[in-house]
Amino acid sequence: MTNEDRQSGSGESGLVVKEMLAAMLLLDGPKFQGPFQAVEPFLNWIQGVQIHFTTRAITNNDDKLHVIGTLLEETNLLSLYANEVGSYMGKPWSDFKARLFEYSLPQLWREDLEEKAQHLAMMDSETFITYSTRARTLQSMINFNKVTLLDCALAKLVVYGMPRDLKAKVREWQLLEATNFKYPTFEQRCCVFYKTLPRRRFQPANPSSPLQTYDRNDPDFVWRIHAYLDLVGRCHFCKKYCGNAAGTTRKKRSLDGK
Repeated sequence: MTNEDRQSGSGESGLVVKEMLAAMLLLDGPKFQGPFQAVEPFLNWIQGVQIHFTTRAITNNDDKLHVIGTLLEETNLLSLYANEVGSYMGKPWSDFKARLFEYSLPQLWREDLEEKAQHLAMMDSETFITYSTRARTLQSMINFNKVTLLDCALAKLVVYGMPRDLKAKVREWQLLEATNFKYPTFEQRCCVFYKTLPRRRFQPANPSSPLQTYDRNDPDFVWRIHAYLDLVGRCHFCKKYCGNAAGTTRKKRSLDGK
């Protein structure tokens, strides 16, 4: 191979290297397996594709179209690609991406997500940061390629869906009225408020926590035992199937069976 070949990479070895690099670019790209017309999986995949193009320095439009063909595994999109990709060669990648959006998503997908955002609600089993992250994820999908839900508007929706006591803290400190509102600051302050509130409202049941102990002299404890014995048809005193009505066994025994 000549020096000119080495410099230009146009020799046989250069072609092999280019093919190897191209193969490496294709191996680790995000695959789309569906389901068809499912909004969140598709948007996450498209975002992953754009990150893949950036990190692998894939800038040529036709190269992007070739790469996309290796990342599709969903039947409907494979059919679209096979039938139409040829007409997009030599055109901007954004043209084919717009066609993918048109074909892959329901017609009112953005409006459906916006309606979902309007009904955000913080569940008792989730922390505030989990709730906020869920809201931000929804916002990122709504704003894909077109910003329609600003941070301040999202924060208002997040507050609407808060439990009453946390919402009261946000309003008391007027977080939504802050000058030069910034969502990360709002989120940080809300996390502080959440941590200072009583945990009883938010803390989910923990099945791995130690069993609660009861005072045997507690009337409520005795009532629970008697209710259970009635349910299974056992005597209140001997706690066995003795055939006697509850409380008629001559030898009265204590609740611990001694």
